Amino acid sequence: MKKETTKSVSEVFVSPSNLSVCSIGMVVVFCAALLLHTVLRVLSPESVVAQEESSVPDSDWTAEMQAVQGKLPSQSHAMRDVAYHFANLWFAAQAGNWLLADFYLNETKSHLHWAVRIIPIRKDLQGEDVDLGGILESVENTQLAWMEEAVANHDKNR
Repeated sequence: MKKETTKSVSEVFVSPSNLSVCSIGMVVVFCAALLLHTVLRVLSPESVVAQEESSVPDSDWTAEMQAVQGKLPSQSHAMRDVAYHFANLWFAAQAGNWLLADFYLNETKSHLHWAVRIIPIRKDLQGEDVDLGGILESVENTQLAWMEEAVANHDKNR
């Protein structure tokens, strides 16, 4: 005679697999409810009216933009950083500290890109536009590429 095994209700519904499925389901439902609440709050007529009432006139935006522009660093600041990093690159290479030299080479490149982002086009003495991005690209493909190779090969004479 076979013995029948019966499972209690708690054994069937409280198994680890059922608990994990239930937990995942609860998280999904919670996230969906949160998303729906956020969308409804953003699209509610009260929030649209509040956004329209709080809009700033153009004259205030102009003053705010001028204030922000006055706080931004100049291109000369970025180039001063380039000089600092480039000098430290030379000293690190002369000392044979190749990890530090690699760091300062990357900092030099980064700050050169930053300088070009600050003012990408400058005027020469005749008033013609000079594309600094093109100049940076040629410097990166020649001198900086050679320096990167020298740092990688630990060649301080190059």
